[in-house]
Amino acid sequence: MAKHIYLMRHAKSSWKDETLKDFDRPLARRGIAALPQVGAWLRNNHVQADVILCSPAARARATLEGVCDAWGVARDRIQYVDRLYLADRSTLVECIRQQDNANRTLLLLAHNPGLDHLLNFLVDGPIPLTKKGKLMTTASIAHLVVGDDWQSVDRNGARLLALARPRPEPLKGVVS
Repeated sequence: MAKHIYLMRHAKSSWKDETLKDFDRPLARRGIAALPQVGAWLRNNHVQADVILCSPAARARATLEGVCDAWGVARDRIQYVDRLYLADRSTLVECIRQQDNANRTLLLLAHNPGLDHLLNFLVDGPIPLTKKGKLMTTASIAHLVVGDDWQSVDRNGARLLALARPRPEPLKGVVS
């Protein structure tokens, strides 16, 4: 049975407090405002993640907590994975390949540029960019379908079903 991957980038973070380490940066007001919309997109699209892997960075954790409130998903599925903080493409692929095949759906919440690189690696074909040439904007979600074995996830092995971005328009999938 095919596996589904939801790649999600954390919401917009704040650079207001320059004394904070990158890891500890909170969400900006704009990021917080996007969370109910993202959670509603997940709920309205009937996303039922068997496993949720999340970077432990403050902005990623806050994104997931806010999204879960609107999504209505059980928090016992969440795993905070240290190596997802600023992970590169190969680390993200490794995290996907390590999943148990009993699980059909994975949500992976991480950072750029790793998510951009991962999406370009996995998807065979063009991926729509924003007018500014961006791919995984803050709080965006990419829905991919892959084969029936997590361990065989590889270059050009995924089909992009949806790419939803909360800005500048309401979150909606741009690929079907």
